[in-house]
Amino acid sequence: MTPSMSKGPSKRKTSQVNKIVLVGAGGVGKTSIAKRLVTGEYLETGMTVGLNVESWMVKDTDEDVSFKVVAFDLGGQKQFRFFQPELVSGADIALIVFDLSRYESFAELDEWLDMVKEMPAESKLLIANKCDLRPVVQEDEANALAKQLGVRLIYLSAKTGQGFDKLESMIWKQLKDKTKT
Repeated sequence: MTPSMSKGPSKRKTSQVNKIVLVGAGGVGKTSIAKRLVTGEYLETGMTVGLNVESWMVKDTDEDVSFKVVAFDLGGQKQFRFFQPELVSGADIALIVFDLSRYESFAELDEWLDMVKEMPAESKLLIANKCDLRPVVQEDEANALAKQLGVRLIYLSAKTGQGFDKLESMIWKQLKDKTKT
């Protein structure tokens, strides 16, 4: 069963809000990922100045379960770093995003990994975005980093939607598992 991830009110009350943070260098596609999660479509976006917040409901009508999700999309430019660690606090899931077509975004991941280091590995997803473009980051490098960190790696294209079914399923599973504990 693939959950429905859409904006709108839930027929069932939800008792908690689930927080996702999207971190990574500027221009890697964090805002486009967040917008696609909310709308199911690719929307052209500009640079995120500081912070962008999106929210939506994740629903599974077969199980009559729903969750409210709030995504904190952190601007990737250095001038915003002073307030970002506080925004990561309390996050249920971290999407650590890099651009497959820009090696420097992959090389800069250490700074972002440091920001989410307190989160358990199972709450982190390494996102290789822009898989529709010619890759500069080699697959074996991305796989090695994911293995080293003990996190899952997902190849996405926010533009074409490739990989979003897998991402949505992983988010859904993480949120359902969280409610069981």
